[in-house]
Amino acid sequence: MAVNSRKENGRQLGPLIREFFLATQFGSQLIVVTLIFIGLAGFFAFRAFTEQYVQIQEIFQVIDAEMQHELVMNDIVRQNMVGLLVSIIAYIAAMIFFIVRSHHKYTGPLVAVTKFTQSITNGYYSARVNLRKKDTHMRELETALNEMAKELERRHGNGIDPSKTV
Repeated sequence: MAVNSRKENGRQLGPLIREFFLATQFGSQLIVVTLIFIGLAGFFAFRAFTEQYVQIQEIFQVIDAEMQHELVMNDIVRQNMVGLLVSIIAYIAAMIFFIVRSHHKYTGPLVAVTKFTQSITNGYYSARVNLRKKDTHMRELETALNEMAKELERRHGNGIDPSKTV
């Protein structure tokens, strides 16, 4: 079972889910801090809004409760609330996307190298590590590992004892 291609080096669902939660752990902390900031900003904005509302009530002396509510919850306020909610949801979705994407970008090569070293450890000296072409910063490591595997294969053959395979 040589690890010659990314397809053979397929990833299972369990590790993918675990990696997702590890990737999003930092992301969720960032999102929580952002939501706390937005909450505090919203609190201060609400406080300013209610103070302004009290001033408007004093100016217009609105007594009817229904009219007071209409003064506060007009179309402009509703539109701003929906816009703020959509912005928060879009921000959270974008953060999750970029955090998972950047985590995959940096851990993908490490997963491939780990699987390669496991194959070599198990005696599959014909295994080779194949990293994405975009991972230019890992080219030297890929070359060195493949040279090591070639040398092991040259010295020890394939390394797999046919009598031990199932």
